[in-house]
Amino acid sequence: MRPLAVASVGAITNGLPLLSAATPLTPGNTVIPQIDGETADSTATYPLAKNATLAVVGSRTAGETARVVASVEDIPISDATVSFDGTEVGTTNREGYYDLSLADVTPGTYRVTVSRGAVSESTTFEVTPANADTPNDERTALTPNVSVSPGGIALPAGPATAKVTRSGEPIDGVPVRVNGETVGETDENGTLAFNFPIANTATVATTGTGVTGETQVGGLYRNAAIVVGGVLVVIAGIVIAARRRGVTSGSVTDRLAVIRAFLRRLPDRATTLQWGSRSVDHRDEAASRPAPGVAVGVCSVGK
Repeated sequence: MRPLAVASVGAITNGLPLLSAATPLTPGNTVIPQIDGETADSTATYPLAKNATLAVVGSRTAGETARVVASVEDIPISDATVSFDGTEVGTTNREGYYDLSLADVTPGTYRVTVSRGAVSESTTFEVTPANADTPNDERTALTPNVSVSPGGIALPAGPATAKVTRSGEPIDGVPVRVNGETVGETDENGTLAFNFPIANTATVATTGTGVTGETQVGGLYRNAAIVVGGVLVVIAGIVIAARRRGVTSGSVTDRLAVIRAFLRRLPDRATTLQWGSRSVDHRDEAASRPAPGVAVGVCSVGK
């Protein structure tokens, strides 16, 4: 069997090329990416890796459906054979996962294997009884890490930035959901700016390589109440300080009335000043002109 050399950057998931169509190895133990069947830039090669990461996530309860996810160095493995307890049950999809039905499966420990050519990995997981109160949200090596940084205080409708990483590396091109509603996709830095919903709690989630990660930001209404309370305290402090200085609402009203009256009279005063200036200019001009009947000249007295 030829060693597996897989690539296809034409199909991108989570900013990573999919391990898809099998192709022969090129010199240097690398593979040349393929885009829609055509060879891409030969300088963009990926080293062949055989250390796969395998995780079983989702509902691992008898009668439910679990998800088997496989990748090599965070690159999803597609078209890989999935075996459940030694029996082939299907193949992974383009995003590197397979939804494993646990219908008619009794509770217990089972082994699942994912293999494709030289790449193979196995793991065991526990199928819990249908009535067991066992959480199915344990984190795995493939679970995206979602963090949220509010723009100041976390408030309803306030700005925030979500960051999605895996093993410390940013994941770009994955959709981010806030309380179930998609608000956009992460950029090359794995970040996305958004606004909190008008709610007390915001659940920020994303799904990468078939695995969902999420985080919650709570107490939005509480924070809003604290901010409003702080503003009211400041206003109350200003009012108390004003009263101690003898400033009453009546005196403030009177002063505002004086200011309004002054502002209303400003246009009239400006007009008066303008006409007054013109009158002065006219008087100065008239004074500089000679009186009627008076000749003005220069006499030259001869010797």
